[in-house]
Amino acid sequence: MEEQELRGSIRKSGPLLPVVIYAGVTIDGQKRAAICADLGVHIDQKYCATLQDACSHLWAVEHQQRAVALAATRNVSELAELCGARPAAVARVLREMQPRPKFVHKNPRHLRGQKIVRVQVWMEPQLKEIARRAGEREGLDLSAFIRQATYDRAQLVDGRAPLPGTTRAPQWIKPREKRNRAR
Repeated sequence: MEEQELRGSIRKSGPLLPVVIYAGVTIDGQKRAAICADLGVHIDQKYCATLQDACSHLWAVEHQQRAVALAATRNVSELAELCGARPAAVARVLREMQPRPKFVHKNPRHLRGQKIVRVQVWMEPQLKEIARRAGEREGLDLSAFIRQATYDRAQLVDGRAPLPGTTRAPQWIKPREKRNRAR
């Protein structure tokens, strides 16, 4: 609820919920208390004696993330007991509170316009080990070594094949047509 709506509601019918205090800190109702002080309206205060009382109150008034932060534990069963909730509900709130990973574009600048296609290559274990060792000698990982070897072999077979590090495919290689997905 926005501050103006809350102010109108308190002016019209008074505060519906008390301010909740635990360990000398207001854990619920800070805005209500400030608005009531401005309007000169009395608001009741509820004191929570235990952490379980405080967490269960916050959980009941739909402040689950605040309840989890107040409990200062990540153990789902302890949180469920403190908040008086099911462990599945606590786990859902914990999942929502986890920071979302930021998308990082991993392509180098000169390849950003190109599409990367991942290809799974099957080879004998002995050949894979030989390629890995040869790549280590040249300072390349297995994928980079196979990519380099493919460019080298393609140049021997077809003179039109692109050179390693070329940013564009040759004119004679046409991208696949996009399918029409309209139904």
